[in-house]
Amino acid sequence: MNLKKIFLISSIIGILILISLTNILKEEYQGKIAKITYSSNKITIFLEDNDMELIIFDNISLELSKGDVILFTGKKEIYKNKSQIIIDKIHCLSCNTT
Repeated sequence: MNLKKIFLISSIIGILILISLTNILKEEYQGKIAKITYSSNKITIFLEDNDMELIIFDNISLELSKGDVILFTGKKEIYKNKSQIIIDKIHCLSCNTT
């Protein structure tokens, strides 16, 4: 095998390892919903005892309501001097069914 092929294969393997590590190392967060607002292009979730906003950039209908306990993963960001998390995955741990 020539040296170029070895470097190419090593680079591809390294990239795949980095991609898998970023998926594995994502932090999970938990919180209780204080408020949910829907707009045309995003959903904003506010948690109790936390000033951070959770943002979902999708126009979907969530079956979540105030008081539900959720587990979520996402990327922390600062936007207009406010902390927010762009949600990748969200799961309801304790849903209120009325």
